Amino acid sequence: MDNHGNYPKIGIAGVRGLGDAAKVNPRITLQDIAARAGVGCSTVSRALTGHPACSPRTAQRIRDLAEAMGYVPDPALSALVSYRDSKRTHAGPAASGIAIVSENLGTGRGEYVWTVWDAVSRACARLGYGGVQRINSTLHEPAALGRILRARGVRGIIWGWLRDERYLREFPWDRFAHIGFPLPVVNPPVTCVRDDSFHTVYDAVHAAFDRGFTRPGLMLMTSPHSRNDRFQIAGWLLAHAERKAAPSEPWLSIRKTPSLSAWLRSERPDLIIGNVEGAHWLLTQSVAGRRAVPPFLSLLRPGRNYPGFDCAEEQIGRVIVRELDRQIRHNELGLQDNPQTILVRRRFLGWPDKRR
Repeated sequence: MDNHGNYPKIGIAGVRGLGDAAKVNPRITLQDIAARAGVGCSTVSRALTGHPACSPRTAQRIRDLAEAMGYVPDPALSALVSYRDSKRTHAGPAASGIAIVSENLGTGRGEYVWTVWDAVSRACARLGYGGVQRINSTLHEPAALGRILRARGVRGIIWGWLRDERYLREFPWDRFAHIGFPLPVVNPPVTCVRDDSFHTVYDAVHAAFDRGFTRPGLMLMTSPHSRNDRFQIAGWLLAHAERKAAPSEPWLSIRKTPSLSAWLRSERPDLIIGNVEGAHWLLTQSVAGRRAVPPFLSLLRPGRNYPGFDCAEEQIGRVIVRELDRQIRHNELGLQDNPQTILVRRRFLGWPDKRR
């Protein structure tokens, strides 16, 4: 502006020159890197920040790709994230909610799954979380459930029984921290906590031989969607191999043959190890007075007429919440590159007498 208050005139060439100078390359974003690498944005973020949940090989590949693409972190965005994380840390766990999402929330108090969920609620209360929400996944569409959970302030999800494969494709996994109990059927890549069924059967077989039993039998009530029976059978076979004893053929409820009665006649077990409460009832119904019921050991809690194991529900609940709380505090959201399985071992509560 000159002394008379007039602004200098800029010619067309000057404007064009200013425009050429103002041209810059568009900023490379995490979405751009994720699209080129074929991974999610959360994986790219973990790779660039050195997060332990991202495998070293994947992290190096993503860092090399980001450098080749000319990625430069946005300083304003980095400052905003640092400010948000500092506030989140001071907010504490009460500012974040936890939900249990499962097709099977339990049918009532006393049932194994229900007692684990109750233990989870008590562990959350000790850490300062509010009431744990229990949600049946079959009542919602995956994307809609994600919106509902966000609206309710949920940041951590405990996944129970889950068979709907649409959740793998449509649920907004990157918005939440995740843990599974025991093993969701569709198997999303998240850390899982489960009882150590392998060592439960393994310990039971060794203890049976130590107490004078010579031919234990394994009776598994299972379903086509369960993967737990493979761990139990593996523990069964290994314990027999270490004892140099030929194992009897396990009886599985999903097999139509042989019947339980035929299995008892052919295998002639002197002890039956069963995996659920209903196994003992089915055993007594199958025998129905025709012969004496063999001694029975439950892999779950003791019953009125048989001993069993401490199912460690309180310990499982504490482990679930402790791991999920760690993920929430460290802002570890989304599916995981290297999911872990945390095993909780059971212990005996009594032992059946050997009948002569």
